[in-house]
Amino acid sequence: MSETNIKSHRDLIVWQKAMNLAQAVYDLTGTFPKEEIYGLTNQTGVALFQFQLIR
Repeated sequence: MSETNIKSHRDLIVWQKAMNLAQAVYDLTGTFPKEEIYGLTNQTGVALFQFQLIR
């Protein structure tokens, strides 16, 4: 069994992948039409923020 040097949650691959996903979602919502700034973009941002709180 190999020894790992995990010192924080940021060293976990699952955390790194979740942050990559979060960045991809933020980037995607930046391409939404301006009419959606308070609709779908807002809902997506709130959902992503809540996801980050429970990580």
